[in-house]
Parts: sequence; structure tokens; C-alpha cells
Amino acid sequence: DGKVCVCFGDSITGSMGAPNDYPSVIAAETGMTVINGGFGGCRMGYHPNVEYDAFSMYRLADAVATGDWTLQQTHLGSISSAYADIRLGALMAVDWSKVDFVTIAYGSNDINGNYVDNEDNKMSLTSISGALRYSIEKLLTAYPHLKLLILTPLYRFWPDQDNIDSDEKQVNGNPYTAWGDALLEVAKEYKVPAVDMYRTLGFNKLNRTYYIPATDGAHPNATGQKLIGGKVAARLLAEY
Repeated sequence: DGKVCVCFGDSITGSMGAPNDYPSVIAAETGMTVINGGFGGCRMGYHPNVEYDAFSMYRLADAVATGDWTLQQTHLGSISSAYADIRLGALMAVDWSKVDFVTIAYGSNDINGNYVDNEDNKMSLTSISGALRYSIEKLLTAYPHLKLLILTPLYRFWPDQDNIDSDEKQVNGNPYTAWGDALLEVAKEYKVPAVDMYRTLGFNKLNRTYYIPATDGAHPNATGQKLIGGKVAARLLAEY
């Protein structure tokens, strides 16, 4: 009670409203005030669409660090993201000196276009690893008291591709899990807790349509969101 948590993420985080989104579940299970900072279609790192790029994690980290949300305000009307105006308004109203916890959950959209890592430029914003490094450094330099928790992308499947799932999926020669594994490695670099949501949440090919709509394959339903929220709440309580 009395603690504040902000959950950054893509549509897995932001597509459902309270009380069914997992940030609301975290709030119910911990007593914290939890703010949903999820924007659909966005990435951890660089997005080639300038409107969506404005809401990618590295850009949000810049806004938190500087207090300047002009970029996001400029492009708010140009993105197709559920509750985007509510999410941005909530983030802009936050007193970041009073935030206790931040969760960071991206990757599903980075897999579609960004590298896993760039050995020649470890801070490259076109890699998911570089963008997470950048975001961590921005947040903790501005607000060193923040306690972070990194979440990997979830198991998913593709109804329009004969229901191939992320266990089988290859992207540019890499397994689907490579991007999430990279986030775990970056978390280790910065001594920040992380959760392997892919391997430990419990979504799999046997129960997937219980947690994820069969016609969607990617976005957890209310039951799936409840499982995510419970997992994250338990890890925050255990880690901190």
C-alpha cells in the first residue's frame, strides 16, 4: 500500500482496459497504485513509423528523464492504440520522484524489424538489446531510486499461418525466443531483475486458446491477463 508502479509495454500491456488489464491485476494483488503505460504497435527500440516511434520505450524513457512529452503529444492522434489518450495522460501526470517500480515489457514488435543486438554498437536503437540498455540508463540516471523489472515476450501462435507457434517460428535465421533471451542478458548486465515470461508463465500449445483468443494468437484475454498480472505481482513482491 502506498507504492506506485508504472508498467511500460506494447499492446500486450495496453490493449485491455481496467479491470482486465494485467496492471490492474497487479494493483489488486499488491495494493499498489499501478499505471498502465502500454501503447499498441510500439517497440523497445526504433520504429520506422515516426508516429509509433514516439511511443517506443526508448522515447518514453527520454520523456521520463526530461519531463518533455511534446513528441508524444504531437503524434498521439496518429497512432491506432487502445486507450492511448488515457495512457499518455496518466504518464504525464506521474511524479516520477514518487514512483517505486517500473516494469518493461516489449519485444513482440521488435522481432518484426529490429536486430537482437549489435556487437559494433551496444547502444544501437535498432536492436532490442541496445534500446533496453539505453532505456535503463536514461531511467536510472534520472531517477536512480527506481526498481526495475524486465519482462520477456510471451508465447504466441499465428492462426493465419497454419497455427505455427513461437516454439517453431524462425525470424531472419533466429528463433523467436532470441529477442527475449537478449533482454534477459541485458538485465544481467545491469543487475536488474527479469522474468522469463516465455518459459515460466505457463502459456503453451496445449492451453493457448484458454489464455489467448484462437482468432488472434497474440493478445491474451482477461484470463491470460490475470495470469500475467499474478506472475508479475509475485515477482515484484519476491524481488523487492
